Amino acid sequence: MNKHEAAKYLGVSERAINRYTAKGRLHVEYRKRKQGSKEGFYDPAEVKRLKDQFTSPEIPAARVIKDKTTQSQALTRRDTDNGLTSSAVSALVRIAESAMNTAPAVPLRDRLTLTLNDAVEFCSGFSKGFLLEAIRARKLKAVKRRGWVIKRADLDAWIKKL
Repeated sequence: MNKHEAAKYLGVSERAINRYTAKGRLHVEYRKRKQGSKEGFYDPAEVKRLKDQFTSPEIPAARVIKDKTTQSQALTRRDTDNGLTSSAVSALVRIAESAMNTAPAVPLRDRLTLTLNDAVEFCSGFSKGFLLEAIRARKLKAVKRRGWVIKRADLDAWIKKL
């Protein structure tokens, strides 16, 4: 069987067949085609053996816990050294909450440097275009990194000059 047929039989992509071949899980035999190019062929018995490895679990299936009290006990382990109980669920919740926290650590009024969008928010009377025009005219000092970065002191001095 060719690569396309093997991929279809295994339910994977042709690129996965290339990876299995590179890892030595499948062996390919190249044969000449009518047009003179070569095509890889795979032994059907070997492809079937690989599919059987996919379907037979090497690791025993996990036991499904239906009782909620048992489930919470399964996720909680007892630390024998000091008798403390740590919950995997609560740890995951803390990690998720910290990842979801999108509020800046430092309030806008206390930052030393501001992005252009932060400067627009800080100086609510000025538009982004007005600030960009001042930066390009070199009236307002700023540094271009991933975007424009303005020192808070330079912004305050520029506003006083207006």
